[in-house]
Amino acid sequence: MTRVKLWHLVLALRVYARHYLQAPLQAASILIGIVLAVMLFVAVQAINLNAKRSYDDAAEQLSLPASQFIIPPTGQKYFSNDLYFQLRQAGLSQSLAVLEGRVRSSEGRRYSVQGSDVVAAVTATMNRGREGGKQPIFLFDQQLPLTDMLQGEPIALVSEQQFEQMGRPSQLILDDTKTQIYAVPDQWQLGNRMLVDISFAERLLNRSGQLSYIAVFGSHSDQEKKWMSLVAAQGQWIENTQSSDLDSLTDSFHLNLTAMSMLAFLVGLFIAYNGVKYSLLKRRRLLVQLQQAGLQSTIVFTALLVELTTMVLLGSLLGFIFGMQLSHWLHPTVALTLEQLYGATLLPGSWQWSWLFQALAITLTAALGACWQHFRGSVQQPLSIHSGYYALPEPQKTTQLLVMAIGLTMLAVVGLVLSHHFRVTMLWLGVLVVATPLYLPKGLLLLSAWLKSCLPVVEALSRR
Repeated sequence: MTRVKLWHLVLALRVYARHYLQAPLQAASILIGIVLAVMLFVAVQAINLNAKRSYDDAAEQLSLPASQFIIPPTGQKYFSNDLYFQLRQAGLSQSLAVLEGRVRSSEGRRYSVQGSDVVAAVTATMNRGREGGKQPIFLFDQQLPLTDMLQGEPIALVSEQQFEQMGRPSQLILDDTKTQIYAVPDQWQLGNRMLVDISFAERLLNRSGQLSYIAVFGSHSDQEKKWMSLVAAQGQWIENTQSSDLDSLTDSFHLNLTAMSMLAFLVGLFIAYNGVKYSLLKRRRLLVQLQQAGLQSTIVFTALLVELTTMVLLGSLLGFIFGMQLSHWLHPTVALTLEQLYGATLLPGSWQWSWLFQALAITLTAALGACWQHFRGSVQQPLSIHSGYYALPEPQKTTQLLVMAIGLTMLAVVGLVLSHHFRVTMLWLGVLVVATPLYLPKGLLLLSAWLKSCLPVVEALSRR
């Protein structure tokens, strides 16, 4: 008996497949809705999670996590590099002098330049690698003219991603200075900045003997008081809270991205939902004929569920692939925006299989929940039906949708009034967005009834 039911299920699925071969636009409308929903959901998910991962790994160039910073006094942008030499002589060896500024290329583009003590950077990376037991980023492993850099030659390092965006130039003219360009791995966390030796940065930025800040690595609680006394009025000794600060600063930015992705997700699901409803309307007679031919209603119903699940699986997979490609295209623009607004550096994008399973679970749950009653209604119609392909919506169902819409609207309004947190407010706005289309069936029926009642008046006026 089970084999017979399985054969009947396969037969129903083959009939459905033949229907879609004759009407491919119906299948395309369902798939397009699912693909759009999943694509935008996955793309924004990838951007947001990669950004938060970058904040957690917030570091100086060459992937060095600074524990403290020494910055200029309040109201000043720079301080003398004499302080750096004093601190080095006092035993603060794990530190890095940094000079930052902006330059303009001969094409008119502006770039952020960061000059550092390359020798100190190499020493810090090697020490960090020994302490953490990990393979450090090692400058000598790269095909770089390190000796020329130490001599102050006009050489700049950029990330691979930035190098590609610049058109892979071998050299640029930066503020009338011909500069050689070399690409380094994105893991060095240069972002959209150029890394140069500090001696060249002083000439390029016209800031001889000045520093933007000093990055301090490791914990030195036993000697911090001595070093802080040296800093005194020359600067400020502060803790590195870059990761938490970036999280709070960019929270609204990522919330807006998430809200737009969820809105696009709902729009995509509505497209797929209407595609399923249209397909059911076109197959009303076919579903009746299958049951008249001897297939049980449970078999026809199960075949509809298998068909929808297959559509969701295929659409989610395509949406995941397109979403990752979309995030790859958007990543440079988002990275540049975050760096210009908040000074945040985004790491190269990565992806996780969990995003596919998450999008698949949400999409499948929403699709089955929305289409379950329509499927049941389609297989429970009388077998003697001869109404053709289409049927008017039942007043009872439109009334149920109206009651549901009113309930969701009241719930959303009460939630918005009582809400005191923006994330909760966004949730209630989402509920209101879902409730709005539910007014449409009853509204159209009432509108058609009102127009019908107006016809005698219109005819009477026309006779005059």
